[in-house]
Amino acid sequence: PHRVSHLLPWSMLVCEGRRLFDHLPVGVLPNLACVPLMQANPVTAPKVTLFGSMDDRLAAISAQEECGSIAEIYAERGGLFRPALVDQPASRGAFLDLLRESNAEGSILHIACHGDFDAREPMSSGLHLSDGKMEAATIAREAIRFDEVILSACSTGQRALSANGIELVGDELLGLVGAFIEAGTKSVLVSIPPTLDVPTLEFMKCYHNFRSQGTAPLVSFQGTQRTMLDEGIFEPWQWAGFSAFGVS
Repeated sequence: PHRVSHLLPWSMLVCEGRRLFDHLPVGVLPNLACVPLMQANPVTAPKVTLFGSMDDRLAAISAQEECGSIAEIYAERGGLFRPALVDQPASRGAFLDLLRESNAEGSILHIACHGDFDAREPMSSGLHLSDGKMEAATIAREAIRFDEVILSACSTGQRALSANGIELVGDELLGLVGAFIEAGTKSVLVSIPPTLDVPTLEFMKCYHNFRSQGTAPLVSFQGTQRTMLDEGIFEPWQWAGFSAFGVS
């Protein structure tokens, strides 16, 4: 994609009378330079680490509820990498320790929190943790071993159209997605617009049901979209903003 096309939920577009994800799994490749960085064979028996911090005054679903629901899915299959860090323990220091975990290859990091996007300083976009904000610039400097990162937070897939007065016309991807990819993540699932708490929880539970059984990330994303659409409990616009970045 180029310019504002980066802001489209491509998998939701209509092709021959059907959503594009009904034809095939759809992910976004940020730029061609990412190909060697993101090449990986998805793990068929993944383990998950859960990290969450939400202000209950701003969220209908707590981080404890979201992380607990996902933990149950993986616990049945022996797929918990380490105990969840939720609410007060979900601090900036704990987050950096997690990113530096040396044995996390092939694992999934699921983060449930509030996020923001700074259009003027995209690398100042970040995740709001229990003791402050973790900015994209800090994440980009790490060497992350987690193959997959899921950001269950608002506007984490936003892309800057300009930075410091310079128009970003194509390949540049400044923000949280770019930060995680630069740090070593092979697959990132994010939301371009703000999220809605209840539909997001159901979307994430459905995604992890697929992924915990060894289904590849993009195919898990497609299966989740099909399930959400077929069940019809939530209108498509309530979950259409999720996008998968990666090559798997």
